[in-house]
Amino acid sequence: HRVDLLQESVAELPSHLHRRLHDLIQNVRVHYRTAITLTWISSIASLLLLGLLARWFYIWIFRPLRTLVEGSRRVASGDFQHRIHLNTHDEMSELAEAMNAMTERFQATRDDLDRQVQERTKQVVRSEQLASVGFLAAGVAHEINNPLASIALGAESLEIRVVEALDANSEEHIVIGNYLKMIQEEAFRCKQITEKLLDFSRMGDVDRQAVLTHDRGSETRRDDDET
Repeated sequence: HRVDLLQESVAELPSHLHRRLHDLIQNVRVHYRTAITLTWISSIASLLLLGLLARWFYIWIFRPLRTLVEGSRRVASGDFQHRIHLNTHDEMSELAEAMNAMTERFQATRDDLDRQVQERTKQVVRSEQLASVGFLAAGVAHEINNPLASIALGAESLEIRVVEALDANSEEHIVIGNYLKMIQEEAFRCKQITEKLLDFSRMGDVDRQAVLTHDRGSETRRDDDET
């Protein structure tokens, strides 16, 4: 009886092994297909995640950095009106605000320096012009004062000789004396004009002073600013 059972088991063994092998193959196929599916799903998810990361990197890092670089180049090239605008609300945005503040301060400093340079240039040009006018006025005054002094001295000498040569009550004495007096007064008046020209060329504070002029024994006060 046991031998019969053993023979039956031996006869059924190939078919049993075949079924077990078939089931194993089916299980392996199922696991393989599952693994392939999971691999594809994981690959697609990884690609999507990588794309999202690249997009995020471009939006939050690369594009703001490129904007900062371009703005810095424009400011460095002399466009101080340019301002960098970022809406990322992060460190990049703070850096852009700091660069804008620095550009505004630099622009204000440059405008102030330009204004000072223009003012100093105008002052230098004006000083040069005034120096030229002063030099010319000094030369003109020197050239004019010498003849005026000679004229006044000659008029005074003639007046003394007329007094000695003519009668003090004669008509010729009075007429000649009046003309000589006029010559002296006009000579002194021209001298005052040249002195005013020199004072103007010095661009300083001119003090108004009263002077005494003697007119044949009578004293008259004149102001230097009268013409």
